[in-house]
Amino acid sequence: MPYTRRSFLTASAIAAAALCSTRSAAGLLGSAGRPARVTRRAADTYFEWKKVAESCHVASGEGGNTLAVLAGERSLLVDSKNGGFGPVLRREAAALGAPVAMLINTHHHFDHTGGNPAFTGDVEVVAHVNAAARIASGFEMSMGAARRSIQQLRQSGRPGAGRVVADIEEWLRSGPTEKDFHPTRFIPSSGSLSVGSLTIEVHHTGAGHTDNDLIVRLPEHNVVHAGDLLFNACWPYLDPTNSGADTAGWIRACRKIVELCDERTVVIPGHGEVGDVEIAQRQIGLLSRVREEAARAVEKGVARDEFLKTPFPEYEQFGLPTIRPFTLGGAWDEASRDAGK
Repeated sequence: MPYTRRSFLTASAIAAAALCSTRSAAGLLGSAGRPARVTRRAADTYFEWKKVAESCHVASGEGGNTLAVLAGERSLLVDSKNGGFGPVLRREAAALGAPVAMLINTHHHFDHTGGNPAFTGDVEVVAHVNAAARIASGFEMSMGAARRSIQQLRQSGRPGAGRVVADIEEWLRSGPTEKDFHPTRFIPSSGSLSVGSLTIEVHHTGAGHTDNDLIVRLPEHNVVHAGDLLFNACWPYLDPTNSGADTAGWIRACRKIVELCDERTVVIPGHGEVGDVEIAQRQIGLLSRVREEAARAVEKGVARDEFLKTPFPEYEQFGLPTIRPFTLGGAWDEASRDAGK
């Protein structure tokens, strides 16, 4: 299915709306049943920060899951949410106990990098080298997401929404440019970083959800942030544009995540609830199943639109159903390409 720029922007807006509105009524809860403790409630902050490990706190909503890690007098942040939410994210992360010294983008999608401008002026912002051009290409979508958020916030009635609206309006008036979103440091492969005494492992396994995914592991805390390599109990987003997505590579990346975990590792997905290694194991199962069905459909001559109707009863209750066509369609495209059709 060919995508024009206009159709992609429309599709991306729909996908982003679904991704960013994901909220669990039960809050963040591990798949093994381990509850996360609320650190700050929405009564005194906009985000509901939850403690998932010692010195580690997660904020969900308004884009991908963000991890804040205290490291003495400084802190680490992983992912910066949607455009416009950077100022409130930075303010509340610092209020956990230390100013942000480093931000890592797990990949280029605008619901994970849209808050970058609140940090790039004086904070080290790290991403994979392949993210450079792709983050710039998402500038228009980040700005659009910020403008849409203003109306949604005004109608939400959420505590602290008024202040966030003021933040976003002030940010838009400042005239942000593509350069403001650009990380200040690009890394070409796996390696290690540090914030104070905190050691941070970053792993890049090749093309997966995108061609610039980073898995962030904190050995000291036994915590892994997988970005959008993992979607917990919801359909994974297979980007229809040329972002380097590859489901076979995605499965390899998930297997790497499993290797990095033990039974007590706290696993943070890009979207959905915080849990444990089972999230990665389920993601492998879903992607493998979809790939198998797509290959079978292409071999039998099943058209793309028909394949999108394929029932997957074991995933019927998964969240983000508007993402499902992207997942199935992308898998069919890959199978068709691999079959030379």
